[in-house]
Amino acid sequence: MIDPQGQANRWIKNMEKPNNLSIVRMTQADLGRVLENAVQFGQPVLLENVLEELDPMLEPLLQQQTFKQGGALLYISTKLANPHYLPEVGVRVTLVNFMLAKDGLQAQLLARVVARERPDLQQAKSDLTTQGAEHRRLLQDIEKKILNVLSTSEHLLEDEEAVQDKMVFSLLLTVTIMMAEGRLERTNVILNEMEKFHGILDHFVANVPEWEAFCDAVEPHKTPLPEPWNKKLDAFEKLMVLRCMRFDMMVPAVQGFCDGKCYTNIQPRILYGLLDS
Repeated sequence: MIDPQGQANRWIKNMEKPNNLSIVRMTQADLGRVLENAVQFGQPVLLENVLEELDPMLEPLLQQQTFKQGGALLYISTKLANPHYLPEVGVRVTLVNFMLAKDGLQAQLLARVVARERPDLQQAKSDLTTQGAEHRRLLQDIEKKILNVLSTSEHLLEDEEAVQDKMVFSLLLTVTIMMAEGRLERTNVILNEMEKFHGILDHFVANVPEWEAFCDAVEPHKTPLPEPWNKKLDAFEKLMVLRCMRFDMMVPAVQGFCDGKCYTNIQPRILYGLLDS
Protein backbone atom coordinates (compact mmCIF):
# COMPACT_ATOMS: atom_id res chain seq x y z
CA MET A 1 0.00 0.00 0.00
CA ILE A 2 1.45 3.33 -1.12
CA ASP A 3 0.33 5.43 1.82
CA PRO A 4 2.14 8.78 2.30
CA GLN A 5 -0.66 10.26 4.42
CA GLY A 6 -1.08 7.16 6.61
CA GLN A 7 -4.81 6.77 5.99
CA ALA A 8 -4.46 3.18 4.73
CA ASN A 9 -2.60 2.26 7.91
CA ARG A 10 -5.39 3.71 10.06
CA TRP A 11 -8.00 1.86 8.01
CA ILE A 12 -6.20 -1.49 8.34
CA LYS A 13 -5.64 -0.99 12.07
CA ASN A 14 -9.32 -0.26 12.68
CA MET A 15 -10.54 -3.06 10.41
CA GLU A 16 -8.26 -5.78 11.76
CA LYS A 17 -8.22 -4.71 15.41
CA PRO A 18 -10.76 -7.39 16.45
CA ASN A 19 -8.61 -10.03 14.71
CA ASN A 20 -5.53 -9.47 16.91
CA LEU A 21 -3.54 -7.50 14.32
CA SER A 22 0.25 -7.48 14.74
CA ILE A 23 2.01 -4.24 13.69
CA VAL A 24 5.71 -4.61 12.85
CA ARG A 25 8.56 -2.88 11.02
CA MET A 26 11.56 -4.23 9.14
CA THR A 27 13.91 -3.00 11.89
CA GLN A 28 12.31 -5.13 14.63
CA ALA A 29 14.48 -7.91 16.01
CA ASP A 30 11.52 -10.26 16.47
CA LEU A 31 10.05 -9.72 12.97
CA GLY A 32 10.65 -13.32 11.92
CA ARG A 33 8.96 -14.75 15.01
CA VAL A 34 5.93 -12.45 14.63
CA LEU A 35 5.47 -13.45 10.97
CA GLU A 36 5.89 -17.15 11.79
CA ASN A 37 3.25 -17.03 14.54
CA ALA A 38 0.85 -15.07 12.34
CA VAL A 39 1.10 -17.65 9.55
CA GLN A 40 0.77 -20.54 11.98
CA PHE A 41 -2.32 -19.19 13.72
CA GLY A 42 -3.91 -17.35 10.78
CA GLN A 43 -3.58 -13.81 12.17
CA PRO A 44 -3.20 -10.54 10.21
CA VAL A 45 0.09 -8.62 10.16
CA LEU A 46 0.75 -5.02 9.12
CA LEU A 47 4.34 -4.44 8.02
CA GLU A 48 4.62 -0.66 7.84
CA ASN A 49 7.11 1.93 6.58
CA VAL A 50 8.97 -0.35 4.15
CA LEU A 51 11.31 1.11 1.52
CA GLU A 52 11.78 0.13 -2.13
CA GLU A 53 13.77 -3.02 -1.32
CA LEU A 54 12.03 -5.83 0.56
CA ASP A 55 13.91 -8.15 2.89
CA PRO A 56 14.62 -11.60 1.39
CA MET A 57 13.05 -13.19 4.47
CA LEU A 58 9.66 -12.14 3.05
CA GLU A 59 10.12 -14.24 -0.10
CA PRO A 60 8.44 -17.41 1.26
CA LEU A 61 5.42 -15.33 2.27
CA LEU A 62 5.20 -13.42 -1.01
CA GLN A 63 5.47 -16.68 -2.95
CA GLN A 64 2.95 -18.27 -0.57
CA GLN A 65 5.36 -21.08 0.29
CA THR A 66 3.74 -21.48 3.68
CA PHE A 67 1.56 -23.82 5.69
CA LYS A 68 -1.22 -22.09 7.56
CA GLN A 69 -4.06 -23.11 9.84
CA GLY A 70 -6.23 -20.04 9.20
CA GLY A 71 -6.61 -17.06 6.90
CA ALA A 72 -3.35 -15.23 7.53
CA LEU A 73 -3.13 -11.79 5.90
CA LEU A 74 -0.01 -9.71 5.30
CA TYR A 75 -0.41 -5.98 4.72
CA ILE A 76 2.69 -4.02 3.65
CA SER A 77 2.69 -0.23 3.58
CA THR A 78 5.18 2.44 2.57
CA LYS A 79 5.24 6.19 3.14
CA LEU A 80 7.15 6.75 -0.09
CA ALA A 81 5.05 8.89 -2.44
CA ASN A 82 6.45 7.43 -5.67
CA PRO A 83 8.26 4.13 -4.98
CA HIS A 84 9.76 1.99 -7.75
CA TYR A 85 9.47 -1.73 -7.12
CA LEU A 86 10.98 -4.46 -9.23
CA PRO A 87 8.62 -6.25 -11.64
CA GLU A 88 8.89 -9.50 -9.69
CA VAL A 89 7.53 -7.71 -6.63
CA GLY A 90 4.56 -6.41 -8.59
CA VAL A 91 3.47 -9.88 -9.66
CA ARG A 92 3.63 -11.27 -6.11
CA VAL A 93 1.63 -8.57 -4.32
CA THR A 94 -1.38 -6.36 -5.01
CA LEU A 95 -0.24 -2.74 -5.24
CA VAL A 96 -2.80 -0.18 -4.07
CA ASN A 97 -2.06 3.55 -4.23
CA PHE A 98 -3.73 5.43 -1.35
CA MET A 99 -2.03 8.72 -2.14
CA LEU A 100 -4.55 11.55 -2.02
CA ALA A 101 -4.91 14.19 -4.70
CA LYS A 102 -5.59 17.86 -3.86
CA ASP A 103 -9.37 17.41 -4.03
CA GLY A 104 -9.20 14.38 -1.75
CA LEU A 105 -7.14 16.26 0.82
CA GLN A 106 -9.58 19.19 0.74
CA ALA A 107 -12.50 16.82 1.27
CA GLN A 108 -10.79 15.17 4.24
CA LEU A 109 -9.86 18.51 5.80
CA LEU A 110 -13.44 19.73 5.37
CA ALA A 111 -14.74 16.52 6.96
CA ARG A 112 -12.43 17.01 9.96
CA VAL A 113 -13.51 20.64 10.40
CA VAL A 114 -17.20 19.70 10.19
CA ALA A 115 -16.67 16.81 12.61
CA ARG A 116 -15.11 19.21 15.10
CA GLU A 117 -17.46 22.18 14.67
CA ARG A 118 -20.73 20.38 13.86
CA PRO A 119 -20.45 16.69 14.84
CA ASP A 120 -24.21 16.34 14.34
CA LEU A 121 -23.88 17.20 10.63
CA GLN A 122 -20.94 14.87 10.23
CA GLN A 123 -22.90 12.05 11.86
CA ALA A 124 -25.90 12.78 9.65
CA LYS A 125 -23.68 12.68 6.56
CA SER A 126 -22.17 9.39 7.70
CA ASP A 127 -25.62 7.92 8.34
CA LEU A 128 -26.86 9.05 4.92
CA THR A 129 -23.82 7.58 3.19
CA THR A 130 -24.36 4.26 4.95
CA GLN A 131 -28.08 4.39 4.21
CA GLY A 132 -27.41 5.17 0.56
CA ALA A 133 -25.06 2.22 0.23
CA GLU A 134 -27.61 -0.06 1.89
CA HIS A 135 -30.36 1.20 -0.42
CA ARG A 136 -28.19 0.55 -3.48
CA ARG A 137 -27.53 -2.97 -2.24
CA LEU A 138 -31.23 -3.58 -1.62
CA LEU A 139 -32.05 -2.19 -5.06
CA GLN A 140 -29.61 -4.59 -6.69
CA ASP A 141 -31.10 -7.49 -4.74
CA ILE A 142 -34.62 -6.47 -5.80
CA GLU A 143 -33.59 -6.16 -9.45
CA LYS A 144 -32.01 -9.61 -9.39
CA LYS A 145 -35.09 -11.04 -7.70
CA ILE A 146 -37.39 -9.43 -10.27
CA LEU A 147 -35.40 -10.83 -13.18
CA ASN A 148 -35.32 -14.26 -11.56
CA VAL A 149 -39.08 -14.30 -10.91
CA LEU A 150 -39.94 -13.02 -14.37
CA SER A 151 -37.72 -15.62 -16.01
CA THR A 152 -38.87 -18.62 -13.95
CA SER A 153 -42.58 -17.96 -13.37
CA GLU A 154 -44.81 -19.61 -16.00
CA HIS A 155 -48.03 -17.82 -15.00
CA LEU A 156 -47.16 -14.29 -13.91
CA LEU A 157 -50.72 -13.19 -13.18
CA GLU A 158 -51.26 -16.18 -10.90
CA ASP A 159 -47.92 -15.81 -9.12
CA GLU A 160 -48.39 -13.52 -6.11
CA GLU A 161 -44.66 -12.94 -5.73
CA ALA A 162 -44.33 -12.07 -9.41
CA VAL A 163 -47.20 -9.56 -9.19
CA GLN A 164 -45.53 -7.79 -6.17
CA ASP A 165 -42.15 -7.76 -7.93
CA LYS A 166 -43.73 -6.34 -11.09
CA MET A 167 -45.06 -3.48 -8.97
CA VAL A 168 -41.56 -2.69 -7.71
CA PHE A 169 -40.27 -2.89 -11.28
CA SER A 170 -43.07 -0.57 -12.44
CA LEU A 171 -42.10 1.97 -9.77
CA LEU A 172 -38.42 1.82 -10.73
CA LEU A 173 -39.32 2.18 -14.40
CA THR A 174 -41.64 5.13 -13.73
CA VAL A 175 -39.08 6.93 -11.54
CA THR A 176 -36.31 6.35 -14.10
CA ILE A 177 -38.43 7.75 -16.93
CA MET A 178 -39.40 10.80 -14.85
CA MET A 179 -35.73 11.45 -14.04
CA ALA A 180 -34.78 11.10 -17.72
CA GLU A 181 -37.45 13.65 -18.65
CA GLY A 182 -36.22 16.07 -15.97
CA ARG A 183 -39.45 15.83 -13.99
CA LEU A 184 -37.82 14.28 -10.93
CA GLU A 185 -34.52 15.17 -9.28
CA ARG A 186 -32.13 12.63 -7.78
CA THR A 187 -31.70 13.46 -4.09
CA ASN A 188 -30.32 11.82 -0.98
CA VAL A 189 -31.12 14.17 1.91
CA ILE A 190 -33.33 14.16 4.97
CA LEU A 191 -36.97 14.85 4.04
CA ASN A 192 -37.30 17.97 6.20
CA GLU A 193 -34.11 19.41 4.64
CA MET A 194 -35.44 19.28 1.07
CA GLU A 195 -36.52 22.69 -0.20
CA LYS A 196 -40.15 21.77 -0.96
CA PHE A 197 -40.53 20.04 2.44
CA HIS A 198 -39.02 22.89 4.44
CA GLY A 199 -41.22 23.55 7.46
CA ILE A 200 -43.24 20.34 7.28
CA LEU A 201 -41.91 19.12 10.62
CA ASP A 202 -42.91 22.37 12.36
CA HIS A 203 -46.33 22.19 10.66
CA PHE A 204 -46.77 18.63 11.89
CA VAL A 205 -45.98 19.60 15.48
CA ALA A 206 -48.34 22.60 15.35
CA ASN A 207 -51.20 20.69 13.65
CA VAL A 208 -51.16 17.26 15.24
CA PRO A 209 -54.97 16.68 15.01
CA GLU A 210 -54.97 17.23 11.23
CA TRP A 211 -52.04 14.89 10.66
CA GLU A 212 -53.51 12.35 13.06
CA ALA A 213 -56.73 12.32 11.02
CA PHE A 214 -54.68 11.72 7.89
CA CYS A 215 -52.76 8.86 9.49
CA ASP A 216 -55.95 7.24 10.81
CA ALA A 217 -57.72 7.36 7.45
CA VAL A 218 -58.81 4.02 5.98
CA GLU A 219 -57.20 4.92 2.64
CA PRO A 220 -54.56 7.57 3.44
CA HIS A 221 -53.07 7.26 -0.06
CA LYS A 222 -56.36 8.66 -1.40
CA THR A 223 -56.77 11.20 1.40
CA PRO A 224 -55.57 14.80 0.85
CA LEU A 225 -52.66 15.93 2.98
CA PRO A 226 -53.22 18.79 5.44
CA GLU A 227 -52.85 22.11 3.62
CA PRO A 228 -50.73 23.68 2.30
CA TRP A 229 -48.92 20.40 1.62
CA ASN A 230 -51.64 18.82 -0.49
CA LYS A 231 -51.33 21.63 -3.06
CA LYS A 232 -47.61 22.18 -2.60
CA LEU A 233 -46.38 18.61 -3.16
CA ASP A 234 -46.65 16.53 -6.31
CA ALA A 235 -47.72 12.88 -6.46
CA PHE A 236 -44.25 11.43 -5.90
CA GLU A 237 -43.51 13.78 -3.01
CA LYS A 238 -46.79 12.75 -1.39
CA LEU A 239 -45.57 9.15 -1.64
CA MET A 240 -42.51 10.17 0.36
CA VAL A 241 -44.70 11.62 3.12
CA LEU A 242 -46.90 8.52 3.15
CA ARG A 243 -43.77 6.34 3.35
CA CYS A 244 -42.84 8.11 6.60
CA MET A 245 -46.30 7.87 8.20
CA ARG A 246 -48.17 4.85 6.80
CA PHE A 247 -45.66 2.37 5.42
CA ASP A 248 -48.35 -0.32 5.43
CA MET A 249 -50.22 1.48 2.62
CA MET A 250 -47.28 1.85 0.25
CA VAL A 251 -48.32 -1.05 -2.03
CA PRO A 252 -51.69 0.42 -3.11
CA ALA A 253 -50.15 3.91 -3.12
CA VAL A 254 -47.34 2.82 -5.47
CA GLN A 255 -49.83 1.00 -7.67
CA GLY A 256 -51.96 4.12 -7.94
CA PHE A 257 -48.91 6.27 -8.65
CA CYS A 258 -47.72 3.99 -11.47
CA ASP A 259 -51.24 3.75 -12.92
CA GLY A 260 -51.44 7.52 -13.02
CA LYS A 261 -48.08 7.82 -14.77
CA CYS A 262 -48.61 5.28 -17.56
CA TYR A 263 -46.31 6.01 -20.47
CA THR A 264 -47.75 5.14 -23.88
CA ASN A 265 -45.42 7.28 -25.98
CA ILE A 266 -41.85 7.06 -24.70
CA GLN A 267 -39.03 8.78 -26.53
CA PRO A 268 -36.40 6.36 -27.93
CA ARG A 269 -33.56 8.22 -26.20
CA ILE A 270 -35.18 7.49 -22.83
CA LEU A 271 -35.46 3.79 -23.65
CA TYR A 272 -31.80 3.70 -24.58
CA GLY A 273 -30.94 5.23 -21.22
CA LEU A 274 -33.07 2.64 -19.45
CA LEU A 275 -31.33 -0.18 -21.28
CA ASP A 276 -27.94 1.22 -20.31
CA SER A 277 -28.94 1.46 -16.65
